[in-house]
Amino acid sequence: MNNLSEMLSGMATVAMQFSANNMIFTVSIVDAGTVDLIRSLGVSVVSSANLVAQFEATWTEEQIRSHFAARDSIDAIMAAVFPEIGRQVRNGGTDEFQNPAVADGGIPARGPRRRFAPDRRC
Repeated sequence: MNNLSEMLSGMATVAMQFSANNMIFTVSIVDAGTVDLIRSLGVSVVSSANLVAQFEATWTEEQIRSHFAARDSIDAIMAAVFPEIGRQVRNGGTDEFQNPAVADGGIPARGPRRRFAPDRRC
């Protein structure tokens, strides 16, 4: 514990893989006992989530464009397909294999590009 005290001497705050109330569970890796230990040494513990986001989850401009293009495709597909699915459900039901609007091959011009063979199910 002396080594830890020395290491943290002069530090008011330290960022750790911690998320208050486990709000971002993928960041909340440090156990509560370790957080308590650091705090008992008079050091404030803050989440490293912003640092993680900046260095691990920052997209390039091309990735952002691709993400928005995928969003737009999904929105268009949903707008085209969901009214028909709703109609079919209200009239007795359906599933993805019976519904030609959703089944493999439905809305090919508006759907996302496939990265697998057409005869292979995802």
